[in-house]
Amino acid sequence: MFKSLDANEIVHTAAELARRIDERFPKRGISRVAASLLRVAEDAAERTRLIKEAHIPIRIVMALTVILILAPLLGVLPMLRISPNILGATEFIQTFESLLGTVFFLGAIITFLVSLEIRFKRSRALEAIHEMRAMAHIIDMHQLTKDPERVLVGENKLTAFELSRYFDYLTDMLALIAKISALYVQEFHDPVALAAADQIEDLTTQLSQKVFQKTMVLERLTRA
Repeated sequence: MFKSLDANEIVHTAAELARRIDERFPKRGISRVAASLLRVAEDAAERTRLIKEAHIPIRIVMALTVILILAPLLGVLPMLRISPNILGATEFIQTFESLLGTVFFLGAIITFLVSLEIRFKRSRALEAIHEMRAMAHIIDMHQLTKDPERVLVGENKLTAFELSRYFDYLTDMLALIAKISALYVQEFHDPVALAAADQIEDLTTQLSQKVFQKTMVLERLTRA
């Protein structure tokens, strides 16, 4: 049972769609867009891996920071155990406050480094999702030039059947864009990136509805 998107299946779907579009509409703009979408799908697996995997340089800095802070602290602890001054209430409170301050300082640094890694991954995810948004608008531009009433009188040299398939292909590409966007955040549960992916899904749904409306107009005209 499938519980997650498979990058290889998305690439296979994009390749099949690009092939069908190129067979039906060779050397047209929609064919070039489909080819570009295929290349994006092929790159998605590697980009997803980069978003998901740990950022090693940041992790190394984090580990070294912890070591540099803890090493002096661990060196002082044995002396504290053998010092008679530790028995005094004032000295104990001062020592405890110093240790507590060090722990808070260490925690603040670790929190900053963790957030730095998240921000770095978020930047990668948002860059990839922004690319999907741009492609969705490019596809929308292709439907804007396809007025069913004008196509039927031969202005754009497409038959009613060809225009119907044209609209179907635009809808399929919009669906693929939503799936690729979801793939980027599938294993990166950052609220900002997830919200951006949801926005792409909303956008592609709205654009698909515009294409569907033209499909309904086309069907009404062909029945007349």
